[in-house]
Amino acid sequence: MKIAGVVLASGYSTRLGSDKLTQDLCGKTVIRRVVDDLADTDLDLIYIVTGDGSRMDSLLLDSRIRLIQNKNAKEGMSSSIKAAIANIEPDADAVLITNGDMPFFGSENYRRLIVEWRTEGNGIVSSSLHGIPRNPVIFSKEYFRDLMEITGDKGGREIVVKNRTHAKFIRIENETCFLDIDTREDLELARKICKESIG
Repeated sequence: MKIAGVVLASGYSTRLGSDKLTQDLCGKTVIRRVVDDLADTDLDLIYIVTGDGSRMDSLLLDSRIRLIQNKNAKEGMSSSIKAAIANIEPDADAVLITNGDMPFFGSENYRRLIVEWRTEGNGIVSSSLHGIPRNPVIFSKEYFRDLMEITGDKGGREIVVKNRTHAKFIRIENETCFLDIDTREDLELARKICKESIG
């Protein structure tokens, strides 16, 4: 059963003041760390949803990576999700949606989500922190229509909560895994974490 990985990467980095996805973290850009971790799984294809594909050209060296241009990026996160659902391969059985600014979630945790979904074969598999649903999430194709109806600057959390009794949750209690980079302070913290992990 095919799972398409979807990386949401069409934001404007307004709080940081420069493109957060191309910032350096110990020799790799933020977006490269996310994509490399996804590529270290058995996902069939990985789609990067971007407002400007030119900054992602270097990632296309991996044959599984495709770019999707979100021409409605100003409408917020929901527009990226809609662009993804509208453009992934039609025989995809599910999508794994993650954020391009979360460099520490890690390939092991992505694999945990994927293994759980493949075991169940359908439904929703969401990561969670302290009992709260978080991205990344895998949505089966039965939820694609719901994803296409999201509006504004939000993701699929409402769909997860609405269908909580039919969802599986993978507990990840390490808060660092969910660190997303929005501000200069976030970036400096990420660089500190990265350097400490190298030793």
